[in-house]
Amino acid sequence: MSRAEALLHHAAALLVGTTGLAYFWALWLAQVPADEFGLGIHPLQDDFQHLHILAAPALVFASGLIWKRHAWKRIKNGHREHRRTGIMLAASLVPMILSGYLLQVSVEEFWREAWRWVHSGVSGLWILAYGIHQLQRARD
Repeated sequence: MSRAEALLHHAAALLVGTTGLAYFWALWLAQVPADEFGLGIHPLQDDFQHLHILAAPALVFASGLIWKRHAWKRIKNGHREHRRTGIMLAASLVPMILSGYLLQVSVEEFWREAWRWVHSGVSGLWILAYGIHQLQRARD
């Protein structure tokens, strides 16, 4: 993969991962007092969500760019270094993208909750694998 493709992918992963974790924090972990209209929400919750949704297509695009020249090429050639984390990244990317999309278009609360759990779990796995993949590469 070219240096520009790598930089685009790293920037998109950092932006999507950071906004996703920030949104998760604001939605589930931030202590916000309830107001007179009901449960309180963190004032930045909507901003984190919007930034995450707007940045996600860049990660999808960048991942598609590096698929053939990096991931598939290494799978095809039997390259062994960083194979486990690479396969985990590739395998979790599709359910992460699909569940994020389905979360946005689902209307019934049951499906929204199901896709929320799937997206959070698979995304957490992807972020962990991405971090380990980069640390392994840095050690080489």
